Amino acid sequence: MEAHNVFTSLQELTTLVSQQQKILSGLIDTYCRMSGMAGPLEQEQIDAIISKEPAEGNGSYVITHNQVRSCLDGLGMWMIKTVEELASDEEKLSCLLASIGNLFVVAANGIANIAIVRSGNKSQAAELPPVLPYELAASNMRDFVKTIQKHRTRLQRKFSDEEIDQLSQEFSIFLRAYREEPLFQDALLHSYNQKSNFSESRAATHGQFPLVQKFCGGLASAFPNTATVESDFSVINWEKDNTRQHHTDFSLEGILHCKQYNNLKDLSALIKE
Repeated sequence: MEAHNVFTSLQELTTLVSQQQKILSGLIDTYCRMSGMAGPLEQEQIDAIISKEPAEGNGSYVITHNQVRSCLDGLGMWMIKTVEELASDEEKLSCLLASIGNLFVVAANGIANIAIVRSGNKSQAAELPPVLPYELAASNMRDFVKTIQKHRTRLQRKFSDEEIDQLSQEFSIFLRAYREEPLFQDALLHSYNQKSNFSESRAATHGQFPLVQKFCGGLASAFPNTATVESDFSVINWEKDNTRQHHTDFSLEGILHCKQYNNLKDLSALIKE
């Protein structure tokens, strides 16, 4: 039941990566409290426990047969009676305790090894790349080309190879215009405003650099803060699809279109009246 609840919660659209890790760690803690299982431990510690009494170990976790039996006794009278009936056959009882103990440690170690992986297209970034005109003006060609190379796979879904190659050329023209045209430089500097959105900031360029604007617009498009688009579980891997690699979230775009349809439908009804 505990595992079912945990993995169901991981499918919710509001679960962050950090929360996913915390939820999985919490499941292991629950198993440890239920069974008396110990971990994570070093291999030397596990070997020391196994050398003293019958126990099962897997990865960084270990549980003794006595702990397994105490766990079974906690399930109620019917389980206590069942275990007592097996006590006359020591081999069967030992096999039962070993199987249940192994179930706990294998589950705990497996859950602990569920890792959140990110491809190069979905890697974490400590800082956002420059996307606004005044930020780009303070940048340089080397950094801009590195950003293009980093996102080239994603770019190929929206840009042709020729357009990708032209990006650096257009950026070079942008930098030269900033250095040599005082009016253009003044317009960029005055476009800085913490309350200005992306479109308002880009207005200072008067549409002169469409490819750079398109590229930076893609970089500035933030994904929803959800597990669905933030990362994939390498072990669970339930929902990965091609739309994950787009600049904007396709599911969010679909929702917005649906809302737009309802608004247009209401507007159509008003017109007919």
